[in-house]
Amino acid sequence: MGHLYKLYAEAAADAGEEVALDGAGGTLTYAALMNRVDELAARLTRAGAVPGLRIGVADDLGGDLHAVALAVSALECSIVPYVTNGGPGEIRRLDRLGVWATIGTGTPEVTPLGGGRPPHRCVQPEAYVLSTSGSTSRPKDVAIGERNLESYAEHLRAVAWMAPGDRIGQNYQPSFDPFYEVLMTAALGRATVVLPEGREHLLVQRFCQRWGLTVWNSVPSQIAMAHRMRQLTPGSLPGVRTAVFGGEALSARCLSLWRAAAPASTVVNSYGPSEVTIACAEYVLPPTRPPVGDDVPIGRVLPHLESRLVAPDDAPDERELCVRGVQLFAGYLDPRDNIGRFYREEGGRLRVLRGDTPAPGDWYRTGDIVEETGQGLVYRRRIGHETKVRGRRVDLSAVEAELGRLPGVSDVRALVVDDAVHAVVETPDTGAGQPFPELPGLRDYARPRTLVRTAALPRLGNGKSDLRAIEQLIRQNLDRSAATVTTNTG
Repeated sequence: MGHLYKLYAEAAADAGEEVALDGAGGTLTYAALMNRVDELAARLTRAGAVPGLRIGVADDLGGDLHAVALAVSALECSIVPYVTNGGPGEIRRLDRLGVWATIGTGTPEVTPLGGGRPPHRCVQPEAYVLSTSGSTSRPKDVAIGERNLESYAEHLRAVAWMAPGDRIGQNYQPSFDPFYEVLMTAALGRATVVLPEGREHLLVQRFCQRWGLTVWNSVPSQIAMAHRMRQLTPGSLPGVRTAVFGGEALSARCLSLWRAAAPASTVVNSYGPSEVTIACAEYVLPPTRPPVGDDVPIGRVLPHLESRLVAPDDAPDERELCVRGVQLFAGYLDPRDNIGRFYREEGGRLRVLRGDTPAPGDWYRTGDIVEETGQGLVYRRRIGHETKVRGRRVDLSAVEAELGRLPGVSDVRALVVDDAVHAVVETPDTGAGQPFPELPGLRDYARPRTLVRTAALPRLGNGKSDLRAIEQLIRQNLDRSAATVTTNTG
């Protein structure tokens, strides 16, 4: 049995009549949920499932989504989330990963995948496989082992964010790893996961009030979006006692908006790349403690993991966070993706791995520049967010920070397109005739050549910025003179 299934089996044995799932999918106690899970697991077994297979789980299974994920775990198989309407690219991805079968909408329907190749059989038990960075570059396939997941689950057990009677909204799909965090947190607390009806979870205030949520978990940008929609007014969420934010940087502004709406809640700023199993550091801010400064720390690396700060070759005055330990994955499924992403310690010195397979004692390079402070680590930028334009180094995070200070701008993304900086800003004032801002804090070569004003930045289903769609928006506006674009002629 996989660890997800074990957690829910334990909860059912201990508190079978407590509500496990509520919301748009109906209401199921832990006992009723596990009966459904065992029914689905038996259906998979009859179809030929055996331990070690990878099984595709559709993103549109509705109320059965959690039960299907737990059924795959029950058979010691690996969950491979996929988008039903993802097209040929998604089919190729499933084939690349050697997925045995998919579970899609219907009863749910089990569809074996042939393709003329034998299915992949995992040597080490896997919990799930995610494909990261799909919005920015070629996706990297990450397999999280059962041992990795169990380690993080034990941390969640220790912090005990939830208890019987608590209710948490499921804001994620299984292609985003906080989905599994919500599942585990609720089971460990014998608490309830609330499934949103359609996209009602984007209406944060309404969603929390309608379903009586006491715990919140989302990306920070969901809070900024709710505020713009007048769905996060001061004092509107008095019953929320814990809020966990992750997946992207938590800004001081988003923190302030949340604390005004939910003044009694403890805020957890959770940090971690998928490769280190959901989260590897966290900063806990009780409701009585004011934040220090304008930067919200990511806190300390979890005590059962090791970390070190290393100066990158191209930025000797900065420090990249590197991590190792039991939550760290065993390396990307495509060995080419491992190149340059790990350090090996030899004789007290660190060597960047260029072709070797990473070993358990190697350090994973998160790619994130951090700074050590009295409150713990503070995230500064992604290494990849610094680029060169016409031979000159440009920090895109600095461009975004400068644009973010403009009146009315609630979010911004800067990209390099065709050897020049361009930006898209989210602002209610998208009308024509807007002057190009001065931006005195940027050098000429770092100033965006075009500035696209939009009422809402394109976002992925998990709430993160859809960089591919943003680039497409920039390119569309480069091809024609549009009323929403101003051009930097300086």
